[in-house]
Parts: sequence; structure tokens; C-alpha cells
Amino acid sequence: DWLKTNIDKQKPQVSGSIELVPLRHQRGYEKFVDLEKVSMGDGVDVYHPQLKVNMSARIVEYTFNVLTNSYDKLVVGNVKTNFLENTENNV
Repeated sequence: DWLKTNIDKQKPQVSGSIELVPLRHQRGYEKFVDLEKVSMGDGVDVYHPQLKVNMSARIVEYTFNVLTNSYDKLVVGNVKTNFLENTENNV
């Protein structure tokens, strides 16, 4: 019973800085340039090469370089959902 009602408490908490692989200059990815744009709170999928796992997290901080028009750093972590997100997920 406890396991079913507290499933989120069993998930590990993650946070950290990530490096981006810029797609805009890769052949075949020209149509996906808009996917490189993120905002605070956006959900992202992250691959951790040392653990060899995919994780889901949210953008909690970023550094954007206006000279290169790209992100220098993204910081991801677990963020509590708010009322609106809970409502959207249940509709």
C-alpha cells in the first residue's frame, strides 16, 4: 500500500550541469534547430554516460551566450510540480 501511494519517494533526486551537443551544425539536423531552445522549467531527457542511463529532469538554470546564440551551460534538477501541471496531467 505505502509503495503504491508513495511511488515518487522511491525515485532518486538528480541535479547537475550538462553539456549540449549542438545540432544546428550537424548534417541532417537542420530541421531540428528549434529543439535547441529551452526555457526555465522545461522538461528534458538527459543521458548520463557514466551510469549509462537516461533520466528526465527540468531546466532550473541556464547561461545563454548572445554572441554565439547558444547555451553555454544548462543546469537540470528535480522540481516539484505545481497546481497547474498537476491539473494538466490529470485532464
